[in-house]
Amino acid sequence: MVATFDELPGNIKDAAYDQGAENNVKGVFHNGKTYLVLDKYNSTAKLEATIFHETYGHFGLRNRFGEEDLPNHLNKLVLAIGGIKGIRAAAKRYGWICLDMRWAWRTPSIIIKPVC
Repeated sequence: MVATFDELPGNIKDAAYDQGAENNVKGVFHNGKTYLVLDKYNSTAKLEATIFHETYGHFGLRNRFGEEDLPNHLNKLVLAIGGIKGIRAAAKRYGWICLDMRWAWRTPSIIIKPVC
């Protein structure tokens, strides 16, 4: 855990700056470690959700499927829920907004932000 974004390792900050996301980093899984930026939280529930996302989502899925197979499994998941329309429907149902779609690691990646 770090108190602020500025306390993250340099390579994580550099990646955030490259993506224009330096003001939005709440948590990161990098090199086998989950980092949490504590000044981004106002509730334990939100902190727990980030721990789950970073550790289960990033570490767990890569550990389960492997770095090379993960894109194929994620693509199957996207197709199983109805493609981008299914993702948007789920986002709407759970109060999230799809902001952008981009390619990362040969897999479509959806950037979403909670409605506050």
